[in-house]
Amino acid sequence: MKRLTLTLLLVAITSLAATRIKYDDLAKSLAATDGVVDHRAITIATSDGKTHSGRRLLIAPDHLRLYHSDNSFEDLAKESVDRVEISHAGRFSHHVVENSQLWMSDESDAEAMVLLPPVLAYTVASAPIFLIADGLSLFSPPRVYEIVH
Repeated sequence: MKRLTLTLLLVAITSLAATRIKYDDLAKSLAATDGVVDHRAITIATSDGKTHSGRRLLIAPDHLRLYHSDNSFEDLAKESVDRVEISHAGRFSHHVVENSQLWMSDESDAEAMVLLPPVLAYTVASAPIFLIADGLSLFSPPRVYEIVH
């Protein structure tokens, strides 16, 4: 029992360790082919000691653009970024909203009435799955990257 507890403790500690990375390798490490990390809880610590939070991150060669939930954004210079933390919290819940809006289109009222039942059924069936996935994602540790200058 002691070995199992010790092993689980070591796994938990190593999963919380930050990955040291150069800024130029950040996009490759996040698997962001277009330089965008979307639908995540993102926290960036800068060299002045402040933290900046958002839901979407654009990685540019000379700065990070962090988008907030109200669609405003702030640019953080490459040199000022010390730490990037990305959590999966809230990763799936946006699907519920997007699915519920599928039937709203530029189509005529008759076409919208035909589309409404299957889209509504899909939304009702998939919503619990997405919400459970979001709840489970709260238990996974965030990925933490320390930027090496």
